[in-house]
This record gives sequence, structure tokens and C-alpha cells, in this order.
Amino acid sequence: MKNLIKEIVNTDKASRLDVEKAVARREQLNDEINAQKEEFDEKCKAQAQKKVSEAHAKAEKELEKAKADMAASLEEKTKQLNSLYEEKHLLWQEEIFKSVIG
Repeated sequence: MKNLIKEIVNTDKASRLDVEKAVARREQLNDEINAQKEEFDEKCKAQAQKKVSEAHAKAEKELEKAKADMAASLEEKTKQLNSLYEEKHLLWQEEIFKSVIG
């Protein structure tokens, strides 16, 4: 009988030790999963930030090109208007003068 009780106690101790090991392993796995999750989240955030930065840089570049194109177009139109003025301002003065004087 003593042997049976001793065997039961030893089996109980072994089972408790196995449970403790399983609990410790579960906690270790949870910690590893959480660490991997955090690493994955950081990696995703970094990739997203990189894409946002690249898109922002591209948009800035396109905006600068559009500004330069508009400035060039404005400069060209200004030159055309100045050229037209230089070419016809005397004619316009004369026409205005004639229309006022009669």
C-alpha cells in the first residue's frame, strides 16, 4: 500500500512538473509570438512610412515640375504680349486717338 501511495505521489509530482513545464513553455511561446508580432508591426510601419515618403517626394517633384512649366508658359505669354505691344502699340495709339478725336 505504501508503494502504491508513493507511486501516486510520484506520479502526481511528475504530472505537476509536466504542467509547470507546459505552462512555462506556453508563456515562452506567447512572449516569442508577441515579440514577432511587434517586429512585424514595426517592419510594416517602416515599409508604409517609406512608401508615404516616396509618394510625397514624387508629388513634390511633380509639383515643382508643374510650377516650372507654368513659369515657363507665363514667361512665354509675357514675351508674346510684349512683342505684340511693341509691334502694334503705335497703331493702337493712333486708332484710339482717331476714335476720341473723331
